[in-house]
Amino acid sequence: MKVRQIMSQRYAVIHPDDTLQQARTVMLTRNVRHLLAIDREDRLAGLVSDRDIREVYPSSLESPDQHQEIIRVPVHQFMSKMVITIHPDDDIEEAALLLYENNIGSLPVIEGEEIVGIVTMKDILYALIELTGLHTHGSTIKVEVPNRPGVLADIAEVFKKHGMCINSVMTSISGPLNRRLNFRVDTINPRQVVREIEEKGYQVVWPPKEGFYEKE
Repeated sequence: MKVRQIMSQRYAVIHPDDTLQQARTVMLTRNVRHLLAIDREDRLAGLVSDRDIREVYPSSLESPDQHQEIIRVPVHQFMSKMVITIHPDDDIEEAALLLYENNIGSLPVIEGEEIVGIVTMKDILYALIELTGLHTHGSTIKVEVPNRPGVLADIAEVFKKHGMCINSVMTSISGPLNRRLNFRVDTINPRQVVREIEEKGYQVVWPPKEGFYEKE
């Protein structure tokens, strides 16, 4: 899945010379958590997050004069100027990695020199739910397996035997010699395939053996 498939083309902008109060008003009015600071040539000059606003905005302990002085601070004094961007044809995995590694909440999407959108952590979350099929009718089966070739194909044969489609499969390291396979399949009652997976010698860690299904 590409960034252009999940990015928002409706983003909120502000000018670097606008004030803190103006930035806060735009953020509240548009109900967004990130503002793109655009210069007079419509180029990206910086980015303002709700965290930036909170850190700068005056507290109730400030005097009225101090309060007025602070809310008139121009955006360019507290915005992030070294903005990390992404291209619309990059994979969403690349966007997720950039957000994670840099501990940020959004990435402006740039094509050539033009701003074409913004992608946020919320967009990545929605995409992950769609990719894993968590929003679809079905069940999740988690299997602890040895880290060796052929294991995935071996378990997939069980689903094939029962005519079940695998909507998604994710893998993670669970130990020096083991991996965990997380299957999303299109059935609400996978107990028979769970039994057969265990008969093959694999450990099913979800669903639990007791109390998960109704009694037959």
